[in-house]
Amino acid sequence: MKTLSCIVFFFMLIGSTSLATGIPVIKNNSPVIKTSLPVPEMLSYFRAHRQGKGVTLNWGMSFNTTIAYFIIERSYDGDYFDPVNQIPNEGSARLSWHDGSVFPGYIHYRVVCVMTDGTEIYSEIKTVRIVQHG
Repeated sequence: MKTLSCIVFFFMLIGSTSLATGIPVIKNNSPVIKTSLPVPEMLSYFRAHRQGKGVTLNWGMSFNTTIAYFIIERSYDGDYFDPVNQIPNEGSARLSWHDGSVFPGYIHYRVVCVMTDGTEIYSEIKTVRIVQHG
């Protein structure tokens, strides 16, 4: 009986996630939103929220000795990201940036941590929906 329960659980798990990525798949008419890997250890958090007619990003660092600067990237399709700003690492534990030039729709953001050796580490992707009224 335990074997049958495990098999049923396994098939329930397969039905709710993609075998290739393990990312949950939404089975209704909602679009599937892709997510990236968890926030790297050097970022303690990364948030994006609508503020006024723009979007504000906030992130904090667990440690910052090897990060040279940050590149903020934006995408309107979730696949192709363009750099929109670069912020030097000046040792602050908390950083923020406001994007005041956004269009209505779903906007995806990520922060690239550029290390002193040139290595780039990407944050998770955050999505904000901007609705145009009237």
